[in-house]
Formats: sequence, structure tokens, C-alpha cells
Amino acid sequence: MNTDRVKIIASEITGEEAARLLTSQKRFSIRRKSLQKLELVHLPYYVFTVELSSRRGIRTATISVDGIQGSFALFDQQKMAYHKEAALEGFDFVLSEAEAQAVALSEYRRMLLGYELKRRDPVLIKRVVDCLRLYYPYWIGYFLKRGRYDFAAIDALSGQKQGVKLRKVLLMAFKQGQRSQSSLQADKTEPGG
Repeated sequence: MNTDRVKIIASEITGEEAARLLTSQKRFSIRRKSLQKLELVHLPYYVFTVELSSRRGIRTATISVDGIQGSFALFDQQKMAYHKEAALEGFDFVLSEAEAQAVALSEYRRMLLGYELKRRDPVLIKRVVDCLRLYYPYWIGYFLKRGRYDFAAIDALSGQKQGVKLRKVLLMAFKQGQRSQSSLQADKTEPGG
């Protein structure tokens, strides 16, 4: 496995669009007063490609774990564009690759168990084929509410509101002060490559 490669995913939503989405009352249940600040942040993720075996044959799946807290998610990188520049403001990886891989495989096995029980098709994770480190973009909006600051986040690719899971990751990153100016050599391959 090669973790020397680091990709920086480009935002597809402009700051103006992000501000509109973050202040839309339809998108957020808590009424927001006024947007005080808007910021694009990139969070570190480990993305693992795993080889699976079942009665239907051998296939691969892509799973991810954030590099700060270890939250698990399935991952689709087919349509993502990557930055060509080499510097960004982001957060440092807190988890090691080994820690992230252990979390990813454990969570994926648990997810597969539910699939196996429904489909009666046992799925075995044969091996981890590849690991990629990447930085994924989110727009963070800061709001003043009853004399206190609050924040909300949206995915900078889809514009989807992010919930408690990402909020915990962001709070942990802010608390640990892991924010850094990282000089990264972005991999210049095309999306999905």
C-alpha cells in the first residue's frame, strides 16, 4: 500500500452559494441570525480500497475514515476533481494509517454483517488493496446566536447539510488546534484515477 500520495479535493460550490445554502431556513432546522464568517476547510481522510469475496464473485469497495476522529463512511471518488496547487489550509492527520485501517475494517465488517443477514450471501474482506490520503472540502458558516457563536457545515461538493457526526470531528479538530498550513504535493491524476 502506498500512503505517500495525498490528494486535495476541489470544492464545487462557491463561497456565495455556500453562504446562501447555510442561511437557507429550509436547509437548517435552527433559525440562523446572520452569517458572521464563512470558511472553506479541508479535513483529512484515509480512503481504503478493499477486495471482497462472496458467492457473486470478487469485487472491490471503497471505504473511508476521517483522519481526526475515525468516523467511518462509504466513499465514491469517481466524479471528484483534484486541486493542482500544492498548499492548503487544513487539519493534520491525528490517526495513523494502521489505526484508521483497523477502524475502517471493523466498521465495514459490521455493515457487511447486516447485508449478509438480509441477503444470505456471506461477504469476506480478503485484503486491503490500496490506501489513499486525501483532504475533503467543507464550507463552515459561523453564526451569532443569543450572544454565542455556533457553526454549521455543508459538503463543498454536494451542498448537503452535515450533521452531528461531522460536527464532532470539527469540534475535535478545533479543540486540538490541529489546524496548520500544510504544504502538500497534490497528486495530479484525474478523478477516479
